[in-house]
Amino acid sequence: MNKSESNAKLIIFIELLFSALPLIIVFILHIALKKPLKEIFYSTDISFISVAVFGQTVIRFMSGIAKSQTKKNWQRIAFISSLLFIVGVVPSVSYLIIIYSNNAVSKIVYWLQFIWFVLAMFSYWIIGTIGQMYLDE
Repeated sequence: MNKSESNAKLIIFIELLFSALPLIIVFILHIALKKPLKEIFYSTDISFISVAVFGQTVIRFMSGIAKSQTKKNWQRIAFISSLLFIVGVVPSVSYLIIIYSNNAVSKIVYWLQFIWFVLAMFSYWIIGTIGQMYLDE
């Protein structure tokens, strides 16, 4: 790992911590108030964070590409940004709407919400790092 990549990963890690901050606060509150921790996963907070992180991923990647001096294949860029939006943002917003508007939600939806949260964090770690490296070049 070169210095540019390690600096980019550090920046992305810090931003991921800030993105997860609402969840960390809810976690601390549940411990302090002696509420069951599993209740955290039955709220819309996770979907809100997923939407924001997938959005950040697209913005970081596109900003890096726009600033980069090297010529890029526009088809790949369009594919990656479309994939992030269609596979990331749309399902996250859908889970948010389903959970927010319905009291009798299947546990599968909550699991899917959590899986998309993990996907959001992972995609930002990988694609956000690439975008940050382009920004730093």
